[in-house]
Amino acid sequence: MDKKRGAINSITSIVLRVISVILNFFALRALVQMMGVDYQGFNTLFNSILGVLTIVEVGFAGAVGFCLYDPILAGDKEKIAAYYCYLKRIYLIIGVIVILTGAAVGIFLPYLANGATVTWDIYLAYFSYLLGSGGVYFFSYKGVLLNAYKENFKKDFASSGASIIQHILQIIFAYIFPNFLLFSSFTLVNLLIQFLLITVFSKEHKDVFKGNVSLSLVEKKELYKLVRGGLYHRITGIAANSLDTIIISSLISVTALGHYANYNTIATALVTVIGAGISATISVLGHAYRSQGKEALKRYFNITILGGFILFSVVYGGYAAASTPFVAMFYGEKYIESWPIVLAISCLGFIHLFAYLPAAFRDCSGLFKKDALVPILSLVVQIILKFSLVWNFGILGVVWSNVAVYACINIPGTTYYLYKNIFQSKFDKTCLLMLFMPFLFLAELAFILWITKYIQGSYTTLFFANGFIAVGIAGICSISFAFLGKDFRTFTLSTAKRLLKRN
Repeated sequence: MDKKRGAINSITSIVLRVISVILNFFALRALVQMMGVDYQGFNTLFNSILGVLTIVEVGFAGAVGFCLYDPILAGDKEKIAAYYCYLKRIYLIIGVIVILTGAAVGIFLPYLANGATVTWDIYLAYFSYLLGSGGVYFFSYKGVLLNAYKENFKKDFASSGASIIQHILQIIFAYIFPNFLLFSSFTLVNLLIQFLLITVFSKEHKDVFKGNVSLSLVEKKELYKLVRGGLYHRITGIAANSLDTIIISSLISVTALGHYANYNTIATALVTVIGAGISATISVLGHAYRSQGKEALKRYFNITILGGFILFSVVYGGYAAASTPFVAMFYGEKYIESWPIVLAISCLGFIHLFAYLPAAFRDCSGLFKKDALVPILSLVVQIILKFSLVWNFGILGVVWSNVAVYACINIPGTTYYLYKNIFQSKFDKTCLLMLFMPFLFLAELAFILWITKYIQGSYTTLFFANGFIAVGIAGICSISFAFLGKDFRTFTLSTAKRLLKRN
């Protein structure tokens, strides 16, 4: 596996996302302080609506990216150009559909924003978000090509760099001229900067852009098999993320969504940052699978799953203990939520992030065309649970529905198909350990929240003290558990020995 390129992609993606996420926190803080929590609800609602509209993409990026691995390894420029030209035509159509569909959805904003008045400036703000989101498809096919060449860091630099500039402008103008329409219009600045950066970074592959080759009928059929499989997973992801906030906004209220978003934005940001690092390795893993075979991929899987469990436990254990002091310091004491909400959001963040790991190995190996039953079953159960529980349990019902479905259907189901179709081996210790990880993490969280409730002091003191204690507890528990895996244990000990010998 190209460890160097994988490290470059992951580190670049994580560092840029961290900067972007931090600035986004300050932009949302300015939004809440200068314009009110309802506008935080509108901001979250708009992003969720646009998240639902991404279903129009139906998975072409992942499918074409997977199909490009073999011709890139073989140096077949003609085949690469054929896939690139086909994706370019498809993405131009998708961009138009997204904008037109989003415009039609805008008519229903008063019904989706329960308890709020939708004025003309709210409509214009929504259309700024819409154009910023739909316009990306008119050039993002170049980003798909960069990913296939293992140059994810270039695409991430363009997208995150544009977001960083957007958030800086939002922070400055929110305090100088607090207007939600102006705040929203900076998404168009983001779009322009992304376009310029992607165009510059992709010039190296201009020989591919000049190609005018068509895919054969057989290649198109194979591509659409992959697209169909990717579509099922995309729909499930939308139901687990964007649909939640739409349900909360329309069935509870925009204000409740704003309060929930103060906590969930932090948890989602952690998923975004670390998930971006994981996603940046998919192309590297895909090349490794094509060149080294299933045995090497299985070993990477064993190490990654247990290493990921340690990282995610520490991150969301710390989040559970430190999020309430952070919200009190950052947004204001009046936005503090009760511990059941904190527990639920922490579990949701952990399970979403943990699901990235088997999904990365699924995508790099092309498995998504064979495990359609998993996302379909997940989608049906999610919808039933969410609309059943939201009436009696409110936000908690929506959040725990996601946790239950991911822990009991998505993660075990994807792992089953990986073992059956890709690794072609029987279930082993790593697989059994995976089934216990969500429940072990829940036990860790319960213990962390019980311990930290006895700590007293200012919010600053609680933030650092609770976080330190939580990270320590989660780290000890998760590392002890992870060392039960042979591949992870061998990899960790051999790496430590090499480092000690080098020192």
